[in-house]
Amino acid sequence: MNILILGYGYSGYHCAKALLRDNHHVTAVSRSYPVEYKLDHLHHIKSDIRNLSVPNQPDAILYCVPPQPQGVTDDILTETLRVLERKLLLANLVYWGSSGVYGDHQGNWVDEASSCNITFDLQRRRLYAESQIINFATKNNKNWTVMRVAGMYGENRLPKLNNPVIKSEQAPFSNMIYIEDAAKIAAASLLSNSPIEIINVSDGTPIKMGTLQRLVAKQKKIPIIEKSYEEIMANASPMRKYFLSSSKQLSNEKCRRLFPDIIFSSLAENI
Repeated sequence: MNILILGYGYSGYHCAKALLRDNHHVTAVSRSYPVEYKLDHLHHIKSDIRNLSVPNQPDAILYCVPPQPQGVTDDILTETLRVLERKLLLANLVYWGSSGVYGDHQGNWVDEASSCNITFDLQRRRLYAESQIINFATKNNKNWTVMRVAGMYGENRLPKLNNPVIKSEQAPFSNMIYIEDAAKIAAASLLSNSPIEIINVSDGTPIKMGTLQRLVAKQKKIPIIEKSYEEIMANASPMRKYFLSSSKQLSNEKCRRLFPDIIFSSLAENI
């Protein structure tokens, strides 16, 4: 199959690796092509994704570009979808989104039918992007997948240990996914002949926030500083407050049912 990746960075790189291993033709578009993301047999186009010119009609498109940092819409995606339509680059769509759209569920389990408790504009931008993907695919009679991806970790994507963590007994629930597993789910969604629609992408084993930092610190034999939830929130950046102010446990039952061959990695073993 011909796969087009729009926004080639950490996520796109790992997805391209998975697709190329299975001998698919992969074209990736991004403004830069860092040396650490170079792959044999990948066709990379250095360009703004809103000014697309690709050599082959794609069978499926993976969109990995995050929304702009302000506002409640995703104007980059809107412009990109206009270009795809104008150039007749119509294909099944997979959107690499975020499980952050669910907001705070006070530690309860969340599945794809759960409500999105919106507090931050970033959530609004993400939900706007999801609606754009769904409308575009429906209008053009194409399958669509919205991946609501949990916190990713993997090679070159581990937390810095210079920030204190919340005491375990006060910490909200968090959800993780190993980047290689997320890439396999994205690849399987791109290759699927059936609509996937909204899907939670997590390992299905919720943890308390700070667990990943503790595991990394233990491996590196570095002490961890603990503080109360109130202390950390008082000094947190807006982005950190965004992550700390929601507690939920993501169900990945749908993912396991649709892709039974994917074995989810263990956080402790990977670290």
